Amino acid sequence: MKRHTADAVVNMSFGTRLEALGLLAMKSFSQREGLLRYQSRRLTFLVRYAAENVAYYHRLFEKSGFDPRHFRGLQDLQQIPISSKDDLLSCPPEDLISRRMKVSRLLERTTSGSTGRPFQVRCTRFEERYLSALRLRIYMKMGLKIGDRVAHIRFLTGASGDESWLRCLGRLGILRITRINSSLSQFEITRRLEEIQPDVIDGYCNLTSITADAAEQMGMRIRPRIVIVGGDVLTPKMRHRIAEAFQTQVRETFGSHECNLMAWECRESGLLHVCEEGVILEIVNDGLPVRVGERGEVVVTALHSFAQPFLRYRLGDIATRGPQTCNCGLPYSTIRSIDGRIYDRIILSDGRAASPGDVLSRLEQKSDWIKQYQMIQESSELVVLRLVPKRIPEAGDLAAIHEMMERFLSPGMQHRIDLLEQIPHDRRGKYRASISKVFSNYADAPENEE
Repeated sequence: MKRHTADAVVNMSFGTRLEALGLLAMKSFSQREGLLRYQSRRLTFLVRYAAENVAYYHRLFEKSGFDPRHFRGLQDLQQIPISSKDDLLSCPPEDLISRRMKVSRLLERTTSGSTGRPFQVRCTRFEERYLSALRLRIYMKMGLKIGDRVAHIRFLTGASGDESWLRCLGRLGILRITRINSSLSQFEITRRLEEIQPDVIDGYCNLTSITADAAEQMGMRIRPRIVIVGGDVLTPKMRHRIAEAFQTQVRETFGSHECNLMAWECRESGLLHVCEEGVILEIVNDGLPVRVGERGEVVVTALHSFAQPFLRYRLGDIATRGPQTCNCGLPYSTIRSIDGRIYDRIILSDGRAASPGDVLSRLEQKSDWIKQYQMIQESSELVVLRLVPKRIPEAGDLAAIHEMMERFLSPGMQHRIDLLEQIPHDRRGKYRASISKVFSNYADAPENEE
């Protein structure tokens, strides 16, 4: 297959834009075969485009021996080398941007998430509008209606973005969105929600749960028709608290700054549909796909990102794979659960790196007096477990936690339990469940900021 010329790239890019715009006018793919053909076409073009126009991928492909000219689409997906955020941060920012783009005209988003390492994600106005429109269409599948009042609780920055078309919709009364900064206290957020009385609340899982508690404490009656949450892990208890406080249904989403919306909760099955018009999402263990019901790392390819492509990009999230198709009849593959960011592991005295996930999950399942938790390894000898109690714990409650920690840690290691009124979230309204000051794959991540 001959190499694309620059003119051909421009023409094909225009063609893919027309195809993407046409996609927005469709309700959805009715058959999985058509969806997979669409993914394969876009993937093939994106891989060749990145090889020609993005220095990082040109070098990566040459080093790994991957030849994009012979790439055949989805069937060759695993031939593409996996990249991580560390890989992208290690090279000059300009090497991540298509040489066909003017950087000064691109929109910018800054992501850090649980890693705490700032990372610039750039896109064109077209890419931004398309992905936002796709998100809007999926929200309508989850229950959003024309004319709804929406309270959007997210971290508000001065980063450039293109929401002019959403403002136009608002002026027409089609969609009325009020932004609430997630860096506000849960009590101030609650007061704003009472003023707005939204039909839909859209916010981070953890912060929305804390806000739901605040609403009950303050005796405020806020009754949205639906609450849509994402951005961090939604546990069963958090879902229950949100549903009880707001007397409504809760729907989970899974997204990122790099890829926008990647999955959403099915109203019929409770599984998460992968947004396969926008991404190819893999769940892998040691680079190989996991089976249904197994956990693994999430690796994504953004099908509509040409300014700054993301090809088989390791997000740092853990998920459990669901069935290939859902009982609801939609043609999308599914995720059974989002199990969260990769925890900082605890370094034991024998040098082993132990995952705190099992301990933290048992706290969630068995300790009804615990509202929130965080594990911090202060040194090679000391691990601190921060707990926010719902009530004053009894001696037996604390004894059970101490016993659990002793079984988890190596002999000779010490632990301490700190009971706090609250665990401060970071400036984005999120918090990390596990932090190691001894060794971390997220070495530059700061402890949660006030």
